[in-house]
Amino acid sequence: MTKEFVSTSFIRAGRFTAAMSLVCIGGLLLWDALSTGYSHIKLLKVWWPLIAISWAFEVLVTGLLKRRQKKKWKVDFVGISAALIVAVSVFLIAQPNLFHNWVRSIQFDFSMMKQMVLEGGVPITKPTIEQQLSEDIDQLTIVHETGDIYIETAETETIEVESIVTIYEATQQEAEVAAAAVDLKLEQAAPNKLVLDGKSYTGSNKPRQPFQFDIKITIPEEKFIELDIQVNKGNVYAQRPVAPIYVHANEGDIRIVDALDRVEARTSKGDIECNDIKGMAVLHTMKGNVYGQRLESGVELQVQQGNIELDEINSTLHAVAHNGNVNISSSKLSGYWSVENLKGDVNLVLPQDVNMAVDLHSLKGSIMTNYSSLGSDESAVIDSVGEGGVGLRVRASGSISLQHKG
Repeated sequence: MTKEFVSTSFIRAGRFTAAMSLVCIGGLLLWDALSTGYSHIKLLKVWWPLIAISWAFEVLVTGLLKRRQKKKWKVDFVGISAALIVAVSVFLIAQPNLFHNWVRSIQFDFSMMKQMVLEGGVPITKPTIEQQLSEDIDQLTIVHETGDIYIETAETETIEVESIVTIYEATQQEAEVAAAAVDLKLEQAAPNKLVLDGKSYTGSNKPRQPFQFDIKITIPEEKFIELDIQVNKGNVYAQRPVAPIYVHANEGDIRIVDALDRVEARTSKGDIECNDIKGMAVLHTMKGNVYGQRLESGVELQVQQGNIELDEINSTLHAVAHNGNVNISSSKLSGYWSVENLKGDVNLVLPQDVNMAVDLHSLKGSIMTNYSSLGSDESAVIDSVGEGGVGLRVRASGSISLQHKG
């Protein structure tokens, strides 16, 4: 008697998508390994929705076909989850700076939405300060000791100051007593100048418990007010300043976006990030990284210990790094660039059809380029690309990579 064996295995919808996703990720990694100057794995950031679309399409087609054939099938959650985990892991390893930028942007957006409550402490909201502005006021100085500062512009006719004191290692009652001693003062120091003092305390002593005093300042967007910010320990976030902004932090990060005028940011310990800056950008940090995108009117950078990551520099550039790597990418070269790295590598990505005079010197590393018009040398390249013109000068102790896109 012949026995007929019937397979009880399932057709797993999504397995093809999972397999193709892994093939694509591996292909991008191999492409990056075989080429220099451009990270193709960054394409995951743009095209990742195709994984979800392909998976949904495969599930739909499999369901229709197997339903007609009366075969069993199920969705391959394990396979597609594994593919997504691999994709995310590869992206975090290959492009950590892009991931960190994304995280910082989310944190900044939430901070500007008044979500300033910190974990592990008791938050006490202080009374809001509002002040009308005379026509003569064109300067605001902010002096702060401990805590973050958030600045934004809005359609308002007054300066509005909101603040939260977070008291640690205290009960609710103890926190209320301690917070009462922390005060803000907004005073007119000169006919054209206001001073916001975040270091003042009622009584003779500041709170005994550890605390953080976060301040949010809203400025009229049609009022030209120059900002001078000094903070000892805390982060500074500024969005859409219309006048020059000067920030000096002893310990803390600085992030400025959508600035219409000059930006100067200096910190002894912390990262600096500036995006969409219309005016000159002067950025200095002793210990930390500098990130910048779409800097329109010239950049001066100095980093003692940390990396420099820049994208889209549309004017002159003077960058000095003492201990770290320098990575710069731009779709044009429209001003003189000078890049110095005393201990580290320099990686530059520019257009293929750029016109520039090149002066590259590496002390201990090699020079790599895919510009066919440039001569090759282990330690120095002095030549031109296209018709020459705009100068590019690079000095580095490590390797120098000058690549074009495409």
